[in-house]
Amino acid sequence: MNNELKNIEKIDQYLNGALSPEERLAFENELLKNEELEKEVELVRATRNIVAHAGRAALKNKFDGFEKELATPVRRLVPYRWMAAVAAVLVLLVAGVWFSKNNSSLTEHEQLFATHFEIYRNPILIRSGENNSEKNWSAAVHAYAKGEYQRAAGLFQTSLNDSLTIDYLAHFYRGVSLLSQPRPDAETAILEFNEVINVDNDYRLQAMWYQGLAFVYLNKKTEAKNIFENIKKTGGYKEKELQDLLQDF
Repeated sequence: MNNELKNIEKIDQYLNGALSPEERLAFENELLKNEELEKEVELVRATRNIVAHAGRAALKNKFDGFEKELATPVRRLVPYRWMAAVAAVLVLLVAGVWFSKNNSSLTEHEQLFATHFEIYRNPILIRSGENNSEKNWSAAVHAYAKGEYQRAAGLFQTSLNDSLTIDYLAHFYRGVSLLSQPRPDAETAILEFNEVINVDNDYRLQAMWYQGLAFVYLNKKTEAKNIFENIKKTGGYKEKELQDLLQDF
């Protein structure tokens, strides 16, 4: 239990950007070797995203009510393990309440975008040091992990001036950051995803997916449909989501 609590504290510090450069490097090297630790980080990040997107007050009320119904006192459980497990159940309940409350002002195409959009996983830093050519990327990754998407978008843009930045990754995550803001900047995001789609890399399908969603947000259904149909032709990537989306066109 003590080791689990130490892991949680370290994960919190990592996601909050509170580790020193040396500690962060050691932690990220451990992530590359420890699959269980990587899963813990993803669970904590997912729980934070649920809180951020579903509404803190609504989520707290749901957790309070759920705790009273549990036979086993939740305080005996490791906090984030419990939060992540319960979040998987509560997200449907809370999302229903939150979307019904907040989506009333959204147009039909904005609601379609909100239904299918989810934030892409955080990039893991794997570089073996820190110098001036890496600081913008490192800051962008930490801002993204903390849900500071406006700041992250700016930092990913700035990181393109650094010699060690992988350009297509910076464009991809800048595009996702632009779509993750309360009022998505879909037009600029589309341009960012073009920079990924037009070069050979492993993120082309992901960029196409998010670009299609950006066109959905702008109510440009013809452009969105063309992109989704092109993704479908490749087979295997988001088949169920594509099937559901294409039924709406």
